Amino acid sequence: MKYIAVTNGNLELECSSCGMKHIVLKGNFAEASFGYELSPKVLCSCGDDAAARVDGKAKRSGFLILFFLFLPLLLLLSQIIRALLGSIS
Repeated sequence: MKYIAVTNGNLELECSSCGMKHIVLKGNFAEASFGYELSPKVLCSCGDDAAARVDGKAKRSGFLILFFLFLPLLLLLSQIIRALLGSIS
C-alpha cells in the first residue's frame, strides 16, 4: 500500500499492485515515526497487497514548520510597522 493523504481524519491509501484506492477510517490507524500503523491490516480485493503499516506523513506537519518559521518574521514586521506609525503621529 502507498500513502496518498489524510482527508477528513481518514487515511487514503493506494494498492501498489492494482492502483485501487482504500479509505482507512479514523479509529483504524495510528500515526507512528515511520508513517502509520494500521489495525486491522488493509487487504486489497486483488489479493496482492496486505499492509499493517504504511510509510508516509501527513502534510500538515509541513504547514506547522512553515508556520513556526514565519511567526517570528510576522512578529518582527508588526513591531516595525508599529514603530513607524508611532513616529508619524
